[in-house]
Amino acid sequence: MSQRKVMVIGLDSVTLDLIRPWADQGRLPNLGRFLAQGAAGPLRTTIPVMSPAAWSTFATGVNPGKHGIIDFCQIAPDAYTASFMNRTHRRGATFWEIAGARGIRGGVINVPITYPPKEYDGFIISGVLSPGVRRQIASPPQLFDELLEVSPNYAIDVDVVDTGGGDVRMQFLERALATVEARKAAAVGLYRKHRPALFCVVFMAADRVSHYFWRYMEAARAGGEVDERLGNAIRSVYEKLDDAVGALLAEAGDDTDVLILSDHGAGPLRGGLNLRGVLARAGLLTESRGGVLDRLAKRAVESFARIAPTSLKSRLKARFAGLAQKGAGVVAFSGIDLSRTKAYPTGDSAGVFVNLKGRQPGGIVEGGDEYEAVRDQIIAALGELTDPQTSEKIAEGVYRREEVWSGPCLDRLPDVIMVQAEQLYATTLLAEAAGDEVFYDLPDPGRGGLQRHGDHRKDGVFLALGPHIRACETQNANIADVPATVLAILGCPIPGEFDGRVLTEILTDDVDIPQRTAGPDARAAGKEVLTQEDQAEVERRLRGLGYM
Repeated sequence: MSQRKVMVIGLDSVTLDLIRPWADQGRLPNLGRFLAQGAAGPLRTTIPVMSPAAWSTFATGVNPGKHGIIDFCQIAPDAYTASFMNRTHRRGATFWEIAGARGIRGGVINVPITYPPKEYDGFIISGVLSPGVRRQIASPPQLFDELLEVSPNYAIDVDVVDTGGGDVRMQFLERALATVEARKAAAVGLYRKHRPALFCVVFMAADRVSHYFWRYMEAARAGGEVDERLGNAIRSVYEKLDDAVGALLAEAGDDTDVLILSDHGAGPLRGGLNLRGVLARAGLLTESRGGVLDRLAKRAVESFARIAPTSLKSRLKARFAGLAQKGAGVVAFSGIDLSRTKAYPTGDSAGVFVNLKGRQPGGIVEGGDEYEAVRDQIIAALGELTDPQTSEKIAEGVYRREEVWSGPCLDRLPDVIMVQAEQLYATTLLAEAAGDEVFYDLPDPGRGGLQRHGDHRKDGVFLALGPHIRACETQNANIADVPATVLAILGCPIPGEFDGRVLTEILTDDVDIPQRTAGPDARAAGKEVLTQEDQAEVERRLRGLGYM
């Protein structure tokens, strides 16, 4: 039997809510072909609904309790510090490494948290959380020259642009479209040259514009007065992505199975939720009692966070580079009296750590019964939150970590995690809230800068088309199922620790489902800390995009 071929295309944050109507209108002919002729349906993502967790599960086939990644920048459970995640923080063998060990050559471009790239039987260009477009993102290193040859304007992500004049929103949109074009050129060019049996590329632009342009799209649909380019910004990126899908389909040919997925969906934000405020009101977190000047300074920072556009925040943070090295840990713990705090939030993931004796340096909560009692209090405080506009419960559930995750990395993850019924409220590390207020309004979007008014949703997209794919509607598909299904098509054994299943309902009868095996060694290679320069570059990009 000749070697089967699989191409995987990741479209970060795309949602069927937008693909279906635009495909019906003929605006997305290539994605529409998958809907009409292939397998299609929603794809449930990870807890939390965040790209680092989801793409890590996509790569490894395991839940965050096994791979250890839930956020771009994670607070350590045994310290009051935060670190930017990279590939060496992630436990687990990737599906392309597993295939490579079976002699199936691969090619991977821009999967998040793959820096520094790990050598395997194939090539890789590392993705989001890489410090910049430089030789170190490529393995083997000479691939970098090939990358620039086929895509001279290649970019890892959509950077916030502020030239000091003009509309930053339009600059950002133009950069997003250009990034898709450059990624398409890289993917087509490197695939055409190497023709790997397993190929994977991820595009991030839909996520970026969904965060910043959702409100404009809603306003345009409601007949409001909005610049046509802003109202159609998300659609224009979807159309550009559809064009990239078409180009890759043409290169793949009819003998290749093509799978398309998004790591999560997208939708509007209603406001912000200050988890510090929630914990403070519950008596679990105590703000430090600074002097008058400290309190005034804190209020000034809060006011700045509420009104300053993203581009201005980015410029000021870039000016004070010394603060950048302290990262999110400063933001997370500034103004908290840890000697009197029983619990504190861990970041955008809506997770909460108990300040546990013997684990955190200044822990005050005893283990055992007191630890469980504090977790009960956290669950009650978050579970009782109701939407100020609808009076409905905010949380679908608030869980102890062992209720949603399992594995050897469980002790890295928050003690409690909240899952919103809908992701309607932002829970950012730097809440744009005053004092202990719980809910806060998001800044109005304006010509002066970018404001985040869209966020993630639990259901992404799964589409498949090819010689071994049945036309069907998928049911109960999970992002952890994708790597298992890819390996099944390729005829590779599936590691026993995989949490995902093979989507047998989409496969033709000639695809035999492989036995599960112990697989290659899935232990982490050991943590690797980025240089200060690289950390500053990663932080600059994440802050510019509103993730910090």
